[in-house]
Amino acid sequence: MPKRFGINFRQIELSALVRSGQLDRNEARERFFAPRYPDPELITLVKKRLRLTDDQFDAYLTMPKKTYRDYPTYKRRFEALRPLFWILLKLNRVPKSFYVKFCKR
Repeated sequence: MPKRFGINFRQIELSALVRSGQLDRNEARERFFAPRYPDPELITLVKKRLRLTDDQFDAYLTMPKKTYRDYPTYKRRFEALRPLFWILLKLNRVPKSFYVKFCKR
């Protein structure tokens, strides 16, 4: 996931270890900034389970990234109706989580 999407779950894992006292902060920092190499066995397992060849797997990793904006959604409609949903929020007809998630720009 770090290579494709730029998401590094090590930050969450290492900060949890530091908070619980299982790891020193400086050691966690060293681990975080150290280059991480993917486990070849894990990559082979993923390819096997998804029935992908090496070329197909590499093609998926190099495809352009897509977001929710690339697919049809109601988000723009909710953003246009934002004042209505704000009133509904104040009348307790719409949960705040809905308003924050779908109506904020």
